Parts: sequence; structure tokens; C-alpha cells
Amino acid sequence: MNGRKMTAEDVAYSLEYSRDNNTMSRIFEPELLTNMTVERSGEWQLIVRTPKAPTTGYLWLMGGGGVQYVWPKEFLDTYGTSNNWYDVVGCGPYIIDDYVTGSAMKLIRNENYWDTNPIGPGQGDKLPYIDAVNYQIVPDYSSRLALLRTGQADWSLIDTLQKEDFDTIKKSNPDIKYAQTIIAPQQVAGNINLDTPFAKKEVRQAMMLAIDHPTIVADFYDGQAELLDSPARKWYRSIYTPLEEQNETVQALYGYDPDRAKELLTNAGYPTGFKMNVQMQNAPASEEAFAIMKEYWSKVGIDVEGIVLEPTVFSSVWTGRKYDDDLILSALPGGDGSLFVRYSMGYFRGPNAFNLSCVNDPPGTDPVIENAYDVQCANVMINYPAADAVTKETWKYVLEQAFLIPMPAPWGYRIWQPWVKNYYGAGAVKFWLRWAWIDQDLKQSMTGN
Repeated sequence: MNGRKMTAEDVAYSLEYSRDNNTMSRIFEPELLTNMTVERSGEWQLIVRTPKAPTTGYLWLMGGGGVQYVWPKEFLDTYGTSNNWYDVVGCGPYIIDDYVTGSAMKLIRNENYWDTNPIGPGQGDKLPYIDAVNYQIVPDYSSRLALLRTGQADWSLIDTLQKEDFDTIKKSNPDIKYAQTIIAPQQVAGNINLDTPFAKKEVRQAMMLAIDHPTIVADFYDGQAELLDSPARKWYRSIYTPLEEQNETVQALYGYDPDRAKELLTNAGYPTGFKMNVQMQNAPASEEAFAIMKEYWSKVGIDVEGIVLEPTVFSSVWTGRKYDDDLILSALPGGDGSLFVRYSMGYFRGPNAFNLSCVNDPPGTDPVIENAYDVQCANVMINYPAADAVTKETWKYVLEQAFLIPMPAPWGYRIWQPWVKNYYGAGAVKFWLRWAWIDQDLKQSMTGN
């Protein structure tokens, strides 16, 4: 692009491209893009209208899901179908300098990056601080931990450690920096609009009651897990209700009562249980959760068979809702409090990828969810407390309906080397890398390198 400026026309074109093509933005939230229009109102100004979902559509377009990209039209015209790393175009802090498939990628500082440090001792500094970033692609988890332990890696892009591994590395590397977080729980979902056992509320509640959630927290996670984490995480107080404040039915669902589970199965027409397949990714967390659930469910007559898929195949199954009569196990949708999800009922409304159990799809088939959505739309950006209040009440309904069957959510630890400065545990690298810097003197004193 010869270093030209990004313009309002680039943004307008990209919004329309996302609306009209099979982009991730449209796949994830198709309804929020419906009827969206863009008016070029000035050289540096646009008017965006989202009549189908006036407020939630706007929130999604302005950054929901991290899949809203800006492309130059001439780039897509010429390279639109290219997957070559050297064809990537952007205006971010780094440029891809080299990429070796399955091995490594090197980023170098974009000397023409537009942003500066807005505050603090470095106010006015040209960003980014780090000259180059070397990504090492290491598939083996234990090998990645070894690189961190020996100081050969500064940070892991993909690893959030659970207690056992965190304790081990903290013992060998007492100066390691860390931030505690919560790992999204593994959850089972299924299309409730099909003629399957999972479509019945009694069956879903039985599947919850058959799992000994408190014992899993106490024994399997050594107490370091959240019993209730989805659809709202405890960090989001305005929409979260603690388990002890939920009604008796919900509290029971997060306990353990196999006898009641068998009774509900009988009432639902499955006195001897049933059999279903569960599609999942070949990831340790999913396979581990499946083994636990399978063991508990077998005790009440529920026989589940796992179908393990490669990540790319699983993504296609998930986004395309190709699990049909099967169940699906993943860490989606999680306890996300993002505004676009919170105020669109996105986990439980319409044909979007995050609504794994196909609740209120098509919209209006579940009046509780649809009413909540209408109240949200009437109050977002005008009266957020009212929007949050209806969301909070609706999540109670969602939990009682057991649209999702979650495992407890384990605590996790993000770790990094003490010489990585101005980083405090954020997950997505795009949100912090340009601010970070390396204390080379400290690194030299600790590693000799």
C-alpha cells in the first residue's frame, strides 16, 4: 500500500465487506450485521446505522469478538484469497519479517507506527518499545514450560497454567511473575430444537444433577475452581448472581443428586437412560472433562461416546453448527462479560456461533430470552443499570433451564519472566505488546544472556 494513510473509506468498505461476505464477523453474529448501512458523511467521518439491532449491532461492529478488521480495497482486490504471510497488510506496531511454517515467526518494529505512550514517565514515547518479537511454535506443552523455566522464553502466548504446573514452576523459578485468572469451563451443549433427549429440560437437569460438582472442585481441582462461572463470571457483578443467592433448583443443579437425576430421566421418558455422541476437540482439557462427565453419567444410564476432532475440523463443526443430533463439548461460550455479548443475549439468541444450544432460534421462540433482549435494546447506552438488571434476572432463568452443562471453571495462572516490564497478565497479545519492554540488564544478571 506504499505506506498510505488509512481513511474513513477503508473503514466503510471493510464494514460493508464484513456484512456482505462470509467473514468471521458475520459467522459469529449474523443478525447483528443484518441491514447495517454505512454513509460516507465526510473525509474522516462515517454514519453507521444498525436498524436490526440498533445498540448491540453497534457494539459488535466497533470491536466485538476481535474479528472486525479494516482492509484496503485494493489489497482485497489483488490479494483477497492469499494466505501468504508476506501479503499481510495493516497499520499495527509490528510487521511480519519472516515465517517458517510450523516452526517460528519473527515480527519487527514498524518504524512508521502512529501511536505514542499517552501517560506516565514514558509519555510521548514512540511505540512500540520492543524492536523484534520472535514467536517459537512449540506444540508440546512440557517443552514450552521447559523454555520458560530455563529463561529461553519470555512469555507463553497460549498457556494458562493450572495449580500443579504453576506450583512446580514457582518452586523452581521463585522470581517468576504471574497473574491469577479463571479458565473458561468445559461445557456440553446441543441443539434443543431437535428431537433428542437433550431437548428436554428434565434431561438437561438430570445431566447436571448426575455430576458431583462440589467434589470435582474440592478433589480434582484442589479447591482452585469456580463452581459457577457461566454465563456470567463473578467479576461482572452487575450481571452475576452467586450460587447461594440462586433459587433452590439451581443450587441443586450445582450439587450432586444421582437419585433425583434418575427420577427426572424416568419422567422425561428415559427410565433406562439413553445414548448420544459428543463431538469435541483433541485438546487435553476437553478430553479430561469428557472422561469425568462420562463416568458420572454412566451411573445414571447416560452413555456418551466421544468423537475427537482436529482443531480445524472442530472449528468448522462449531461455527457451522454441524453437530446435528450430537452434543458438542468445548470451552465456549464461557463467562464472558463483553458488552456485545451481554446486551445481545448472544449466547442464547438467534443463529450465531456462540449460541451452541440454539436457544431462542429463530428469535422469539423463547419469550423470556426475547423479552430480555427487547429490554436490553431499549436501555443500552441510555440506562445501563436497567439493561444489566434484566440480564442478571435472565441468567437465573438460563441456569435453571440448563441450556449448557458445565464443568467447574479452574483457576489459571499466566506467567512471564521478571524482565518483561509493563505487562500485568493480559491474555490477548494484541492488547499489551506495544506497551511492553525488556529490562536487558535484569535479564543479563539472571540468565547471563
